[in-house]
Amino acid sequence: MANQNDRSRFIPIKHNAKTESFKRSAHADFATSAELKQREFTGVRNNSITNEIEFWILGNLEKKVSVTLASTNPNFIQETFTDLFAMKRE
Repeated sequence: MANQNDRSRFIPIKHNAKTESFKRSAHADFATSAELKQREFTGVRNNSITNEIEFWILGNLEKKVSVTLASTNPNFIQETFTDLFAMKRE
């Protein structure tokens, strides 16, 4: 059994360490809400952190709903677009 005071087996984490050539994707699913607002993003984003589908119009979050609830209705996204953009189905 190792001595509990012996921390030599732990590697210290450097929070400001360089990440070499790693670059985060510019895709909306990886952007923060502030970035989407700044970009004036319009579209649908699947927020995997909150498990919600978000509907954005010109950088404003207009509607969000849980993925579980949205998956119960196969027409949910089309119906939401119809509602948000006042579109008529013919």
